[in-house]
Amino acid sequence: MHPYVADFYTAEEKATARRRASVAIVAGIAVILLGVAVAGLFEVESNVQVYGDSLMMVLVAFGVGMIVHWGMLWGRTDLADYNKEWLETVELSDDELAQLDQRSREAYLRANNPRRRGAADRKGKACMVIMLVATMVALVWLFAASAMGASEGVSGLFWLP
Repeated sequence: MHPYVADFYTAEEKATARRRASVAIVAGIAVILLGVAVAGLFEVESNVQVYGDSLMMVLVAFGVGMIVHWGMLWGRTDLADYNKEWLETVELSDDELAQLDQRSREAYLRANNPRRRGAADRKGKACMVIMLVATMVALVWLFAASAMGASEGVSGLFWLP
């Protein structure tokens, strides 16, 4: 990771990036929903269903690509968040700390506060446990529903957890 970077984007450049990302997110969601609608239209006849599913996947990929691309272009203007992340991961010597400006030095000391780091570690572990439990519940639901001969509607909802 590159060291601390001074914010060189103007307020106008940040506003433009935010505006473009907002439009792209809305357009990307619209393209994804269009893909789902197209798949639903093709589902009427089973011999052309594969075309609808294929078209849906292409439109979903395009919509997600738009969202990710423009979201990354917007995210690059958030240098304050980048610098905060850098300050949290780096270990500075006293000499290096003295070279930072006052605001950066305070941010570094705040980010490396042991109490704050402990809370962040606990939060990360809690999120990991929640995701693991949700995955286990989903897999049990999927395989148990299939083994017990449940309807496709019941086993098809395994992704809810």
